[in-house]
Amino acid sequence: MLTLNPTLEHTCRMLASVPRLRLLRLVCAHPGLAVFELARQAGVHVSGASQDLHRLHSCGLLQRVTPTGERRVTYLPKAAPSIPNAAPILKAIQATFRKHPPARDPETAAIAAALAHPRRIAILTELLNGPRNIHALQAALQCPLRTLYHHLNIIQDGKMLERARLMYRVANNPHPLAKCLLGLLLEPQHMPLK
Repeated sequence: MLTLNPTLEHTCRMLASVPRLRLLRLVCAHPGLAVFELARQAGVHVSGASQDLHRLHSCGLLQRVTPTGERRVTYLPKAAPSIPNAAPILKAIQATFRKHPPARDPETAAIAAALAHPRRIAILTELLNGPRNIHALQAALQCPLRTLYHHLNIIQDGKMLERARLMYRVANNPHPLAKCLLGLLLEPQHMPLK
């Protein structure tokens, strides 16, 4: 059996989807529902729900269960112990679902999108060392200015970044997922290679 070890960027990419967050919210609220019932409640096709749930499972955020002798598949909100990021991210997502209504799922998806690319992770990691202007960021990341602005805008959309005058800094975002992801970035295994 293939062992998956998704990166933080991959997990964030999977969480940067409002329909996927809707399914994850349903699994957290009603663990053990069959895929077809989750799809019906989410208003999506069964095949799409099945694919999205499989993607969340591959990130270690869900446990797939097939009762003995049955064809139906269910999922439980249980982090895979083999994936270090899974437990804290799932805990943050569950806190988000308790604290925020479904109408705020786009905000959660934008936060995840802020870390859904290695260059954005590198930008935030650089800014965790202190505020930087655009030229210092460009020099540190060896990145074309246009590309850098593109990624900075996505990070700002997720409210993970502030710009004051000409300086960029990591925002103090109280959202549970934002706090979790920034905490994970501070761990040595997530520091990008320079």
